[in-house]
Amino acid sequence: MNEVKPVISFTIPTWNRANELRECLDSIIPQILESNEKIEIVISDNASTDNTSEVVKEYLEKYDFLKYFKNSENLGFDLNLISAVEKASGDYVWLFSDDDWLADGGLNEIINIINKCRPCFISTNFRFIVQNKEIDFDSHREHMVKSDINGCTIDDLFLYRTHFFTFMTSNVLLKKLINIPHCRSQIDAYHNWIHVYMIAQVLGSRACGYISSYYAVLSRADNNRTDPIVFLGPMPDTFQRIFEEFDISQSTRSKVIQDIRRDFLTLRNWITLLITNKTVSLSKSLAIPMYYRVLKIIPKKLLVFLWKMYRLLKGKGYSLPTEIGDFLRKETVIK
Repeated sequence: MNEVKPVISFTIPTWNRANELRECLDSIIPQILESNEKIEIVISDNASTDNTSEVVKEYLEKYDFLKYFKNSENLGFDLNLISAVEKASGDYVWLFSDDDWLADGGLNEIINIINKCRPCFISTNFRFIVQNKEIDFDSHREHMVKSDINGCTIDDLFLYRTHFFTFMTSNVLLKKLINIPHCRSQIDAYHNWIHVYMIAQVLGSRACGYISSYYAVLSRADNNRTDPIVFLGPMPDTFQRIFEEFDISQSTRSKVIQDIRRDFLTLRNWITLLITNKTVSLSKSLAIPMYYRVLKIIPKKLLVFLWKMYRLLKGKGYSLPTEIGDFLRKETVIK
């Protein structure tokens, strides 16, 4: 008798986040136990040096639906994610970050969508959490859909979600449509963004996606591993490759790039990039506004002074934002 395959495999790549992983698992496991469907969790440990193994062992002793694999060396994010997906046996893989949470009712909602529509891909709404409190902001709220959209294409995904679908944990993919060997061959081109390429690969020219209005997951927004420059360099460059390969419409391309500039290239961020010497890392596709470019001729010391004065007038004292202050202190030490 053939063994019944899991409907969903939660694929969790992890590295040195034992405490966060515990919270992640504690949000998922109770919902698996309540489900009538077969579900599994696949954890791929990227050679963690903390107590991740000990934490996972506690769960392995209790639950037979959990699989744990530990790499002998750190493979990098992309290969570790690919490894987790490769080892999954479910029809669908839910790409899940080790520090995010499954929202109440999230699993049941995704199972209902699968049973009803059998989509090749599901994108869920999500909320952000900072210090265990939910937060919200306008541009994010704008791209969280109010009603479900069935039969969507990759162009639709970019149009409705813009850059927000790059949040890995909000994506569920039909595994058989993921060309794993080809993903491995693309890790240099899509460095740290291989999950985005997987999504594009699954949707391809198909109209089989599903955009859900259910807030199924919570994203930890205070993740200090993420350098904001990735949203202004590697991310738009990744999008440009996908735009070309999958023939995204020009109007959708323009909207996505505009949204990236609006959300990540604020005046504050631009000045930060100028002071910290990171403007060279920006994607050429962003088309920096002329009035931003003018600021490049202002000496760094004057920019620093003006920013301190601005913060003083705002009641924040004659000071600099933390990221700039830290950079200047390091720069002084090096000199």
